[in-house]
Amino acid sequence: MAILLERLRSRMDSPVQIYRDERSHLRKPSVHTALFQRTSTLGDQMETIILTINEACHASRTGRTALYAAIKSGQLAARKRGSRTMILARDLKQWVESFPKLGSSE
Repeated sequence: MAILLERLRSRMDSPVQIYRDERSHLRKPSVHTALFQRTSTLGDQMETIILTINEACHASRTGRTALYAAIKSGQLAARKRGSRTMILARDLKQWVESFPKLGSSE
């Protein structure tokens, strides 16, 4: 009976470990990485100067609705390229830095 329980435990542990190992490369990049660095196909680093709405949402940890509201109110500048709305990385950074600090009276 103990051998059977040990085999069941080992089978239950294995898929979880494999799942973790296979997904470890899918971790989201940090905000700094998402905002300012993108790896090109040649492997060298280049600075990202403009972001799509989805990239800006991910980098700023903000939802699409809040991002579009900031654009509409003029708090965040956006550019258009055809039908695609794009945001300069420096504008996004300034917008995020304009959020009130926790515990401040501003």
